[in-house]
Amino acid sequence: MTQRTCFRLARILVLPVLLVSFALSSIGETIDGYAVLMEADTYVTDHQNIPIGFLHIAWMTEMLTDFGWPEDHMFVRKDDEVTQESLIEAIDWLVARADSDDLIVFFIAAHGTYITGELQWDAIFPPLWANVDTSRKLLIVDSCHSGAISSIAAYGSIVPPSERASAVAEPGIALASVAYDEYGWVGIPEENDPIVGSPFLYYLVPAFRDAANDQNGDGAVSVEEAFTSAVPLTRAYYRDVVFGVHPENVATFAYLHAAFDPNDFPHPDMIDEYPGELILDLTWYRRSTSD
Repeated sequence: MTQRTCFRLARILVLPVLLVSFALSSIGETIDGYAVLMEADTYVTDHQNIPIGFLHIAWMTEMLTDFGWPEDHMFVRKDDEVTQESLIEAIDWLVARADSDDLIVFFIAAHGTYITGELQWDAIFPPLWANVDTSRKLLIVDSCHSGAISSIAAYGSIVPPSERASAVAEPGIALASVAYDEYGWVGIPEENDPIVGSPFLYYLVPAFRDAANDQNGDGAVSVEEAFTSAVPLTRAYYRDVVFGVHPENVATFAYLHAAFDPNDFPHPDMIDEYPGELILDLTWYRRSTSD
């Protein structure tokens, strides 16, 4: 285990149209995609190993490849290659290749304490991420307390959702598998549970390729739409399996939460500072406007 007026009505009616128009204006553009994929399953530190064979990187690679991202546009680091130095190297790699119109994905899966401790994320990553000069950038963090890690990348500090109205965040989108004060779960083979790997990623990644999630009918599933699909499925899995099949987990997870409810857990987090919908499918951008 690892861890009200006509004006308002007009706004409601007009906003979806504006968002779709913003997305559709991108069709026909020449956009490239560059991804950093990092996963630590085996540790030389005292962290518990997660023997899942880098499933998360495999899921991400398959999805991005299907969306037209060349594999030589992916910077991959595993296990002891996931270091402070490789964080810096990864951002340098992105900055040297990506233009301001390109798409960027930075994915990291590891123990939360490894990311904040050994990698010194809080000090190293935020200024690096700010150097990636595009608003079309997506950060995905899968770990315990991943909401804290993504918030630090976006705001420079932990800003709970209730305090974000006046906070200024880095452009782009940041996704976290759990909230800033929550533990996470990764299934391993020996447990014989339905999901090996992160339940959040298990539901998030295929959500991008399920046309039923294309709520605005623009022909692609956006990051926002995929996230919206994945959250209730993730919570149902925690309820039915993580706590239902393994009731001993309830006390462990409740340790951090005075009001812990196994029927409403976890709370994956999205910090969305992208002006419209962020779509990862490069083939969608490259379609002719006559399509």
